[in-house]
Amino acid sequence: MNATKVSPAPFAVIGIVAAFLFAVVWIVAAKNDPSWVFGDNTLSDMGISDVQLTADLFMYGCIITGILILVFGAGKACSEAGYSRASGILLAAAGVFLVLVGVYNKDFGNGNTHETVAWLFFVFLALAAIVSIFGDMAEGKRLNGIITTILVLICIGVCIGNTLAYTEGVVVACSLIWLLAESAKMILNLGAAKDPSPVVESI
Repeated sequence: MNATKVSPAPFAVIGIVAAFLFAVVWIVAAKNDPSWVFGDNTLSDMGISDVQLTADLFMYGCIITGILILVFGAGKACSEAGYSRASGILLAAAGVFLVLVGVYNKDFGNGNTHETVAWLFFVFLALAAIVSIFGDMAEGKRLNGIITTILVLICIGVCIGNTLAYTEGVVVACSLIWLLAESAKMILNLGAAKDPSPVVESI
């Protein structure tokens, strides 16, 4: 029978926009606050910056990027299968927690809420990336699997002997590269999604 597939192209574009948007927010926010130093300050320090522009950029940047990642993850789950679908679901959950990172900054309450949602964001993001390796390999997308494996190993390696602030910065940078790589893969899969030939499904 003919299987209806969700086109991954629109979601792939959203993934690319999310990665570039957060990169721009990070650069502009940091540039406008001379006291913020990579490796010495966490990204969350921007959310409580004395420079209002930096604080606002971080807050709204996290909220908007989180929404985009949520949509991208949902699209990934709908347009892919197996481990890749599971990766999309985990990524969508990470997007929700990134929104909450922007809503609850470090000054909210005693700071525990922000810390909790920030850790949950990174945990779900890490799980999404790791699971995607199995999905990409199963689909024959070995280049994506290799890229993600390298990025994950970099993130693990940077945890050794470095400050939390430095580690977080490297992990976020690697995450943006992963988003771009997964988005590119989904765009390349567009031809398969539009394949008019019947797809035989085994029950």
